[in-house]
Amino acid sequence: DGFLYIEAYKTGIAGCSLGVGRNKTDEAVFADAGMILHKISGDEVRKGDLIMEVFGKSEESIETAKPILKSALTYSQQQDERIKKPLLLKTITNLYE
Repeated sequence: DGFLYIEAYKTGIAGCSLGVGRNKTDEAVFADAGMILHKISGDEVRKGDLIMEVFGKSEESIETAKPILKSALTYSQQQDERIKKPLLLKTITNLYE
């Protein structure tokens, strides 16, 4: 039990392994590959909670992505200071006011 932190860079690298992105311009991108996040950084999680679903271009791509994704997830008893900052600083509703 604790608070979740997801490292975006590692998650992106894992996505490339799954087929979401590519390392070279001639590689294919697979529209059915990706991740569904059920929890985000800063969420409180408990043992057994579903954090994300992972879909890859192949079983091999999922096996390649697993250790990267595992290393991208960290847990802490206190909420990470990086998460406490607001994501939106200001909302602009009308540029001409």
